[in-house]
Amino acid sequence: MLVEMIEKQIFLINLENMDIADVMFGQEDRAEDYDEKLEDSMHLKKLLEHEKLELSKLDASKAIVSYKNRILSIKLEENNTEYKLSMLEFLDYPKYKKITGYFLGPVHVILKDVSEQIGGIIDKNYGFKFMITIEV
Repeated sequence: MLVEMIEKQIFLINLENMDIADVMFGQEDRAEDYDEKLEDSMHLKKLLEHEKLELSKLDASKAIVSYKNRILSIKLEENNTEYKLSMLEFLDYPKYKKITGYFLGPVHVILKDVSEQIGGIIDKNYGFKFMITIEV
């Protein structure tokens, strides 16, 4: 039952959080790297290229999820890099604790339904979302 609950969750990897207000006023070091004319998807594509990732190749790829030091993380097989992992939907603490408790040891998973995730009004988050299937 817990595995089913986990496999229904949408997970998220954020590659960048851009504070648009800082960019507009040139108060952030990364402001000069941000091209306002560049569409959000193109900006995300550049971030993915920098990480040596392609959304199409991530679908059905393998990874390892673990929860240690109060951080849920995922190590992608695609580029052998570990990222902080969050869930798209806000979960109450008991449900969050139950889900993260499942990953106290490394758990092998397969990514599915991978797609871009760009969100925010004042801040823009650039990343990708996906679901997982737990390998048994």
